[in-house]
Amino acid sequence: MEINKDITPYVTCPKCHARIYYLIETERLYVTFDVIPDSQGYLHYDVAYIDPHSDSEGDYHCPKCDAVLAKNGDEAIALFQKPKDKKEGIK
Repeated sequence: MEINKDITPYVTCPKCHARIYYLIETERLYVTFDVIPDSQGYLHYDVAYIDPHSDSEGDYHCPKCDAVLAKNGDEAIALFQKPKDKKEGIK
């Protein structure tokens, strides 16, 4: 993924102070695998089932220092939105 840093919105991480152009989301899922050994003695994992009741939204982390910056998608979106000018809409 190539990021055009001239036009892409960014946020500054409050922990490491790096410019962040994207976040990393982690989710907790309950997955059942079929584990199949091969002739070389290695195991191969095939997804058999993903629990639909697993936590479908996780934490959003800084890609530089792994600090949690948002707890849901709405908070993550809000991080990258520029604050509106307080004078906007006032006549």
